[in-house]
Amino acid sequence: MKQSPAAIDIIGNTFYLTNGERQLLLGAIVGQGIFFAGNNHAPITVVASPEEHKLITTKPQELLQNEQEKIALKNI
Repeated sequence: MKQSPAAIDIIGNTFYLTNGERQLLLGAIVGQGIFFAGNNHAPITVVASPEEHKLITTKPQELLQNEQEKIALKNI
């Protein structure tokens, strides 16, 4: 997935990334990365379903909204 420019050399050397793969990681947005299958590397985009997103989000506004929805459902 997306990587810090400060860490890209370490990651690139550890995983034997090409210059193109390093650039892909530096320019990646949330959910984009490289999938390793044996000696093959393929760019991927991971998209969470709405249910998965609710479980994994760490954004304070979304967490507050999720809690408010739970409270509203209890009051029905």
